[in-house]
Amino acid sequence: MSQPFTISAPANTDVWKKPPHIDNFNAPHKPHSSGRVSSLLSAKITFSAAYTQPEDHAGFLLRITRPQSPSPQWIKAGIEFYLGEPRLSVACCQTYADFSVADLPVHVSRQDVLQGRRPATLTLTKTRSPRSGGVSLWFHYVDDENKVPLRDVCWFYGEDGDVEVSAMAARPSEGADGEFEVTFSEFDVQWETE
Repeated sequence: MSQPFTISAPANTDVWKKPPHIDNFNAPHKPHSSGRVSSLLSAKITFSAAYTQPEDHAGFLLRITRPQSPSPQWIKAGIEFYLGEPRLSVACCQTYADFSVADLPVHVSRQDVLQGRRPATLTLTKTRSPRSGGVSLWFHYVDDENKVPLRDVCWFYGEDGDVEVSAMAARPSEGADGEFEVTFSEFDVQWETE
């Protein structure tokens, strides 16, 4: 568990990779810890922010380095101000990035999240399938009433390597006034011990 901290993201910052020429990895982030991919068990992060610019986003950032991969891989998951709403988002990059969004649960006030009055909590968990025995990394949004599944990342544990688990914030809008300030009130990462 860490002490509360803040990350401020200036305009034109992002973690995103899209063909043919976009390869951005300049969003401010604060590492919690790092270790072997195979040893990552779980993590939990809670944060709040006032989202004002399109695509403002904050949450987890996992940066993965593997001997077999020519460039770092990454996963980011959190809340993104997308198409006028705060939405749950996950983006993954092996070679190029993909992106998924989901609505917040119906009982959650979008205005409270958008204006930073309601914090968001996300978790990631190493999960073994009881049917196949396969291992994957599940991301969830968690609150008092729900544990909403966001994404099952099956490739994460496929090859071992190193992973750094960070908190991040980004403001992709070019020329936006001011910085996107995110307060992280909880950040905990669990690793297997040998």
